[in-house]
Amino acid sequence: MVRDYAKQDPSEYFAENTSAFLVSDDALFPMIEEGLEKGLVINGMDERKYMQTYQNFCNGRVERTDSQAFQMVDALFATLDQLPAAVPSPAMTEAQYQAVLDSNLK
Repeated sequence: MVRDYAKQDPSEYFAENTSAFLVSDDALFPMIEEGLEKGLVINGMDERKYMQTYQNFCNGRVERTDSQAFQMVDALFATLDQLPAAVPSPAMTEAQYQAVLDSNLK
């Protein structure tokens, strides 16, 4: 279950479901309680609206309420294990950075 704005844009829908997928069921309510205690209720939301917004924001509830979204995100994360390990590359030297700046000025 995603927030209303995510229903209007496919990329937001994907982002909302991915975010919820990454929250374990056990972590959901402690996160909600912490948000309420710290006053993270934003955009004029009262406690009830805050709870409605986040009550389904976890892995297991995504699976139960939107199985297609769950399967999509689950498949995405399954493919990450098949990718080769990233090879770090060194940062640019000062001279390389200056060359990029100079080429952008032309």
